[in-house]
Amino acid sequence: MATFQFVHCADLHLDSPFHSSVGRLRRHLDDARRTAVVRLVDLCLAERVHALLIAGDMFDEARLTLETEAFLVEQFRRLTDQGITVVAVAGNHDPGRDNGRLSRVPWPKERFHLLRGPEPQEVIVRDDGGSPVGRVYGVGHMTATEGGNLVAAFPSVEGNDPAVGIVHCLVDGVDYAWRHPHRAPCSIDDFTDHGIHYWALGHVHTRQEVLDQPVAHYPGNLIGRHFAEPGAKGALVVSVKSGGETNVTFRPLARTRFERVEPVGLTMVQDLAQLTAAVELAFEGIATSPEVLDDQEWLVRVELKGACPIAEQLGREQVRGELADRLQDALGALDVEVLDTGLTQVRDVAEHRGQADLLGLSLEVIDDALEDSNLLDQLAHGLLTVSEMTDVGAKRRAVRELLSDLDLLAAETLIAEASHTPHDNLTSADVLDVHNNSETTR
Repeated sequence: MATFQFVHCADLHLDSPFHSSVGRLRRHLDDARRTAVVRLVDLCLAERVHALLIAGDMFDEARLTLETEAFLVEQFRRLTDQGITVVAVAGNHDPGRDNGRLSRVPWPKERFHLLRGPEPQEVIVRDDGGSPVGRVYGVGHMTATEGGNLVAAFPSVEGNDPAVGIVHCLVDGVDYAWRHPHRAPCSIDDFTDHGIHYWALGHVHTRQEVLDQPVAHYPGNLIGRHFAEPGAKGALVVSVKSGGETNVTFRPLARTRFERVEPVGLTMVQDLAQLTAAVELAFEGIATSPEVLDDQEWLVRVELKGACPIAEQLGREQVRGELADRLQDALGALDVEVLDTGLTQVRDVAEHRGQADLLGLSLEVIDDALEDSNLLDQLAHGLLTVSEMTDVGAKRRAVRELLSDLDLLAAETLIAEASHTPHDNLTSADVLDVHNNSETTR
């Protein structure tokens, strides 16, 4: 029984800019990305795989330097010289159009296959002895604005030999698809009925299994570029046996890692030392996870949200800068930034219940709504995030969830006015308008 073993990666984005508030880190991040590529090649060699599959966007065409081009070719030759096949498809950032940058790179002559499009192509992957171990079918983007369904163009494959499809595409409905350009869109149903056992996907930078039969995965990008791409980054080691039995293992490769930390229990924090301890506790769960490398480097964004006794103090940029310096040392991070994403003063709302002011009426409406199904339904009708739901029970649960911390939001927004201005003629609709406006600005 034949077994096809390969490494699946995507979205290397060499020479793409990193988004860092600290200029001194940008060169370091560029070096870290090259280190990730070297580790990717090392992984292929160590695992003695038959192939490396790159599902698009090796580089950003307009930014690729000659130095990076030479580096990339050198790394691929390390593989092809050892009998490992490299199959790469063009993506929207490195399209395969004639005379484009992708077509002008002096790629290795042997065991390197660049699938530029527009039609799917077949690559037979062989072992050291020349025997076939698997078939790869792939298609690339010819332009940077590919709008067609490339997956639908794949042929039907017959037989039980390991068959793999590779494509750079946007699968409707996957996690965080909305963050990426609408290029080569397709649906999950498009992957069935092709006879392909494993789909090696690229384009979406969040690692995830898209389908379990046939198996389809996004490996995520090779290294995060900003705080919207947190977590361990790397590649997938895959084995596909004749008949389709598949095993997929993630291997972290990126030395530098972006993380967002939101400490809890801020209502108990009285000073920066206690806040530092709270952040350390929140970060500990991330730093001790199994996917952390021995030489892991951290870029950390601390997001402070909710009621806190020192909220006013933390509202000053100078104080947050001091806290960031403390945390950089405490966490052993390359850099730390601290953001106020919704800090509020600690408020005792109980004293305002029953008062004839806007806050008092707000609290009354909130309390009534939690117990009144009809009022919950009225509120659901006026909330954009809830009104489109079709299940009545789900609507009510969603509104209750929104109302669960609305008393503190109302207190923070209205307490100054509530202290001196009566609102005897307000209705529940007026209060709903206040809430809707608050939701819009979040």
